[in-house]
Parts: sequence; structure tokens; C-alpha cells
Amino acid sequence: LTPRHKHNYVELTYVIDGAYHQQIGGREETLNKGEVCLLGKETLHREYLYQRNAMVLFLGISNAFFDKSMPLETGDPEGQRFLREMILNRNETYHFVRFVPKKENPETRRLFEAIVSELRRHEPGTRHLVMGYVQRLLYRLPSDYDAYVQGRARQAAAEQEFEDIKQYLNEHYQNVSLEKLVSVFGYAPDFFNRLIKRHTGMTYSRFLQDIRLEKAEILLKTSQFTIEDIARRVGYENQTFFYRIFHEKFHTKPNELRRADPVILKGSD
Repeated sequence: LTPRHKHNYVELTYVIDGAYHQQIGGREETLNKGEVCLLGKETLHREYLYQRNAMVLFLGISNAFFDKSMPLETGDPEGQRFLREMILNRNETYHFVRFVPKKENPETRRLFEAIVSELRRHEPGTRHLVMGYVQRLLYRLPSDYDAYVQGRARQAAAEQEFEDIKQYLNEHYQNVSLEKLVSVFGYAPDFFNRLIKRHTGMTYSRFLQDIRLEKAEILLKTSQFTIEDIARRVGYENQTFFYRIFHEKFHTKPNELRRADPVILKGSD
């Protein structure tokens, strides 16, 4: 599973052969041969990479690719509406639109092949030809395919994002940093403070500190590591600081907590 990422453009995916499995906004989606997906800009997603044969083509439709004055007409009014909102108006209402072919459509495949061939040659006129091919693709999609639109459920997405970040912090609490979170999740640093504050009432630093201290409590009760070693294992080199924040949270000292709940060695009487 690749790291979570997003684009500042609409991504058009076409499965030439095999199947393509991805996670979009925390939701599992599998595209099969011949299917097309339009992924909205700024939509977080991840790809599953398997040891099996598949061929997938990705086209990024940049913000400047289509001019708003350029007509984008389709034979289907509903199809025209969401294509225009996703591409021309850069609307962020949609996570993605999935297109399932009503029947085998060699014309769609020929259009994708023509786009790839033109991009490989990159001769004078390539840009205009590719724009024309893509526009023709977008014209055919609503009439030749059944469309399934997945909107952005903002509250559910926020809940999923918080759970994903919480899980990551629980797995990497020893040496996690805001810089690492930015790299993994693709958000600005202040996003994590806002999201965690909204769900827990705590800042990012306090939330991480609570996770580390709870891990330390478990180690004190279930291991024979020294207190100094436990402090280092949960991410604290400064022993004095560790003792102070531990006492603030549990209202007891680490050694007193251990004496109150001593470790029972496996095999002991």
C-alpha cells in the first residue's frame, strides 16, 4: 500500500488490463478492465501494489488544461453537469466518479492509445491533439458508461482522517514528528493541531504525550525494563522531564505504580 497522497489536478485512470485496487478517502475501490475513474483534486488516496499483472494508465488533467471558455458538451445532461463541476469549475464536492462500460467499447481504448502515442512522439501540435482526444473521451464517457458518483462526506472523511492519524501515532510514537506526519499524510503542519484539537480537545503535542505515557504505563506493568529504559523506549531522553509529566498524568511516580502492580513473571509461583 503506497503512502497516502493527493494531487492539485483531476486524475483520470483507465484500466487497460487486469484490476486496479485503491483506497479513496478511506474507502476501498477496485477498478476492473475497461473501467475509468475521475479522481477529484485534493482527494487523499493510496494504491495497492500486488505481485500480479495489470496495466493502468493515468492522465493528470491540470487546472490550466481546459479553459473555462472551452465548451465541454456531452450527450447526457447529468454527465455534463458533474464533468463540468469536476474539471472546468474545479469543484471539490466529489471524491471521484467511476465509469463502468455498458458494453465493450474499442473506441475508448483507441482514444487512450492515441493519447499515449501522441505524448510519446511529442511533435508540434501534440498539445492540441491530446486536448482534443481527452475532450472526446469526456464526451463519450457519460453515454458509453454507467457513472457512479462518490461525494465527499466531510464529517465521515474527517473522522477517518483522525483515526488514521491516531493509528499512525500509536504505531510510531517513539520517533514521530510533525515533519514526518506532513510527509506521510500530505497536510500542512497546523492541520494536525486543528484536527486533533477538534476530536480530543488536546494539542498535537499533548495528544502525543498522552499516547507515550500510556505506552509507558503498559511497559511498567508488563515488563522488567528499567524506568530509564522505558522512558527512552517511549521517546524521552530527559528522565527528569519524563518523571514530571508521568506524575502529572497518573498522580504517582513510575516506581510507585510498578510497586502497586508488580510484574508477574511467566512461570513464577
